[in-house]
Amino acid sequence: MNNTDIKRTKRIVIITLLLAVPLLTELLSGNTALPKIVNPLVFGYFIIMYGFPVILVREAAAAWKLGLSGIFVLGLAYGIFNEGIAARTLMLSDEHMFMSSLRGYSTFGINLPWAVAILPWHALCSIVYPIALISGIYPQIAGVRILSRRTIITLTMGAAMLGTLSYSSTTLYPGTPVAYLVFFWCVILGLILFARLLPNMSRPMTSKQLSETKRGHLGAFLFGVSLIILFLTPLILAATGLPLYIQLGTTLTLLFVEYRLFMKRYGNIPAALPRIAIGNYVVLSLIAGFVLGPVGWVGETLVWILLFIAWRGIRKREKMEKSS
Repeated sequence: MNNTDIKRTKRIVIITLLLAVPLLTELLSGNTALPKIVNPLVFGYFIIMYGFPVILVREAAAAWKLGLSGIFVLGLAYGIFNEGIAARTLMLSDEHMFMSSLRGYSTFGINLPWAVAILPWHALCSIVYPIALISGIYPQIAGVRILSRRTIITLTMGAAMLGTLSYSSTTLYPGTPVAYLVFFWCVILGLILFARLLPNMSRPMTSKQLSETKRGHLGAFLFGVSLIILFLTPLILAATGLPLYIQLGTTLTLLFVEYRLFMKRYGNIPAALPRIAIGNYVVLSLIAGFVLGPVGWVGETLVWILLFIAWRGIRKREKMEKSS
């Protein structure tokens, strides 16, 4: 690729992440219906709160040569930023908790079952998967920095300021103490520093090599489907009334087992991650559609269109690889 093509590709990557990630996450979760998200003010807010951070995480991963583990940890940091600071759902009281099964589990003001469900969800669906998909479509700039230092500072300040302002809002829920805001920012900074220390354990394998393995592309897709258990387990356990330490222990053990299984089967195959992402997105969108009903299906249809476009882009790139 010449310099002109590289610059054009970088712009496409930035615009795609800014526009697609808010749609994927908000519509996928059913948190925001399609008629509301197309409101320019609402969508502009989501661009800053979702688009800016995923671009910044991608930039940090490229600058620090992070592997999947490091990106996932940065995704957890983003989850705290989103649900702890901006939306403040981590501290919802029983009165405002939207799922009755999660009521009565507040520990030091934080709902731990909800935290262990939603933080990995954000780490994967808001950060890891979008970066994997865009890297699968444009592998020529995967791991390449695309932002200037000035742009990085601007995006960081914009997201941080808007998130902090959202924390003080009482539009949806009552205000929360400033101590939590300080605590969450400290945890976020700690996770960022920890992510930099994690080594990149992946050994790149191309999509063609993936096709030749026993696992194959279909296996990667089905593995993504199976990851639904990570998000459902803490919610199901919360409804059982089991002691909190058993619930958290079971969920964290499952997360560790799934991580080890992924590293064993696909840790050296970055080309598998886009299909794992699509598999997980598809099953999550189906569940959201059934739960939300007709209104949900409208939003999930747009999610499937975006996933189809991503899949076609990845397939097109793979065919180009085989023909070259």
